[in-house]
Amino acid sequence: MFLGVATFGRVLESSIEDYMYLGGINRIHHFYAEVVPEVRTYFVLSPYDDWRGHMQSMGVAPSRWQILLTGTAVVGVINSIIAGALMGVLASWLLLWTVPLCALAGGVVFGVSGILHARWALSGWARFGLTTRPLFPTPRHLIRGPRRLIEPGPNRR
Repeated sequence: MFLGVATFGRVLESSIEDYMYLGGINRIHHFYAEVVPEVRTYFVLSPYDDWRGHMQSMGVAPSRWQILLTGTAVVGVINSIIAGALMGVLASWLLLWTVPLCALAGGVVFGVSGILHARWALSGWARFGLTTRPLFPTPRHLIRGPRRLIEPGPNRR
């Protein structure tokens, strides 16, 4: 269990670091595009450092379900499955519970573990959101698709 929790924490930290560095790269692109507008067509990444600009630079369509496709979410689900299975086995061996009770106990532990992992991830992103603000948000006329998506941290409108 320790290895799973440590992996979750490190993948979360790595994801936040990647997001921060991508914002820096987007700001550099924005600077170059302002100084030498002719180079704008050669940039593959977005020149905007807000959430939508980050998603565009990663080649990801903005979606409220994107959070479920992250490495952090995958590790959290695997950890929760292992915790639930371990609880079911322990309930069977130590408490001599019936199979349905063991499955129920495992399901409850899976759910609680999933909630705890989600809270940990959201609090990590919220702490990061308090330390950064976009300097060059995506202009409204360039926003495609739904305008009301869940955006992390301070970028919520």
